[in-house]
Amino acid sequence: MIKHLTLDGKLHKRIRIEAAKQEKTMKDFVSEILIKEIKNSEEENNVKKKEKRSG
Repeated sequence: MIKHLTLDGKLHKRIRIEAAKQEKTMKDFVSEILIKEIKNSEEENNVKKKEKRSG
């Protein structure tokens, strides 16, 4: 779980606004984004591994 994340002012404001639109805390909002990105990255790595094996 995220305990601390340092952001610049503009990014912090944008995230805070988007989180408020979705009625979530910033922590929950950022956690969801990071989880999605990690899953996408894992899927991309799996595809690359399969491509290397096959060709």
